[in-house]
Amino acid sequence: MDKKYTVDELWKEYQKINPMAKEYIEAFYFCSDRKSANNLLDLVLKGEKRGTSSLIKGYELDHEEMPKVGDYSIVTDFDGNAYCVIKTIRTEVVPFNQSPVDFSRIEGEGDKSFKYWHDCHVEFFSNECKNDYNLVFSEDMEILFEEFEVVYQIERR
Repeated sequence: MDKKYTVDELWKEYQKINPMAKEYIEAFYFCSDRKSANNLLDLVLKGEKRGTSSLIKGYELDHEEMPKVGDYSIVTDFDGNAYCVIKTIRTEVVPFNQSPVDFSRIEGEGDKSFKYWHDCHVEFFSNECKNDYNLVFSEDMEILFEEFEVVYQIERR
């Protein structure tokens, strides 16, 4: 059986090769359901998913700091097993309806088309607004686009 890493164990392994990395800002999984979270993790580990988008309103309402260039995060599966350390290499805040086409390619989901990315994110942000914040999503809401690189990973079986 393969070893499963906790977030702290994976971070300590990464610090062995990069002792200058002092802290990570968060550990998370993508999406809100098991299947999506694990599928998106697999895309990250394959190098196909190199970015993510979040509602600025969510950061404001949750009183959370937005990721900045140079920040480290740890990506887990839905069960919280840690698989990789990512480093933010670019951030951009734009209204959702002005999102550049390259977001869809960098996020690497579905058929990687802008239409797929747009439709998927309208649904996701609509659900997030309704269920988490009692808001109605509007396409003029600002999003944070975050591009990242995987700087350390273990194999997922």
